[in-house]
Amino acid sequence: MTSTGASPRGSAEFSPCGEHRLRLDRWWADGPRALIGLANPSKAGGDVNDPTVHRGMALTRERAAGMTYVNRDSYIATDPDDLTRWRLRMRRESPADLDRIERTNLDLIRELSAGAAIRIIACGNLVQMPRLPPFLAALSLDGKYPVYCFGLTQHGAPKHPLARGKSFIKASDPLVDRIHTALTHINRRANTIIHLTELLAEQTARLERRIGQRDG
Repeated sequence: MTSTGASPRGSAEFSPCGEHRLRLDRWWADGPRALIGLANPSKAGGDVNDPTVHRGMALTRERAAGMTYVNRDSYIATDPDDLTRWRLRMRRESPADLDRIERTNLDLIRELSAGAAIRIIACGNLVQMPRLPPFLAALSLDGKYPVYCFGLTQHGAPKHPLARGKSFIKASDPLVDRIHTALTHINRRANTIIHLTELLAEQTARLERRIGQRDG
């Protein structure tokens, strides 16, 4: 989609307590928006931008009529360590509330995915197993839609919009099919494990034959 050149408008949805940001939207035309999944929200709001918001708009301006930021965790934390401490405290003190918050957040992501122009995961290495698959499932509606990323780090993680240095993302860079790439990495690792297992079995068999010949 070609940008109209219009100044972007914005909105954001927060929890009543103000500690959670459920979504952040920027749009410059009428039509479906790019749904971008990050790790945790910043303090940016409906009329407050930060570098991640600015960069997200630059990367999606020619791809959709706008963008919607969602996050694996809705708790506002500019430092990932703060998010970890919050999760640990909630898991210890209010596990049922934590499960409810996560379920509500993933349900919203599914709802937004149904009408998105494109779905992109951009959480860097901050969302790991076993919390990554439910995030991808929500973004893709259980595989109904492809989930892309702006590129992959050298460790195979989806690049964050603010990636720097050699990982810097150009607006013209093609998107990468994240789910397909993830499955490819998994298959490669599985094949490597199978190959190593076969080699180990072969070496074990040779050793057993040598021991048998020596004892015989």
